[in-house]
Amino acid sequence: MEAEFRALMKVNLAYGQGQLPVELPDGRTTVIAPSHTPGLPDERTAVLQALEQPTGVRPLRDWIKPGDRLCVAFTDIPRATPNERIMPWLLAHLSHVPRGQIT
Repeated sequence: MEAEFRALMKVNLAYGQGQLPVELPDGRTTVIAPSHTPGLPDERTAVLQALEQPTGVRPLRDWIKPGDRLCVAFTDIPRATPNERIMPWLLAHLSHVPRGQIT
């Protein structure tokens, strides 16, 4: 039985702080490069406006009462989300809920 020859393409995958080179079948591989979108000129204002005027639902502050217990989930390191900036803004927005009731 003859081995079928397939062209390989070299792809560098993001891995840790560097890259991991891999070879994949050329005709069966699609590489989707990330698109780069400029950041918002005022992130804080945009986040707070989204919290105050969400699309299609009541504002978050209207759902959550001072006696409620909350758990906030956020993205991990591989996601390009500025959690270190967003979390303080969210917690300030929810200042009517005691910090001891937020996990």
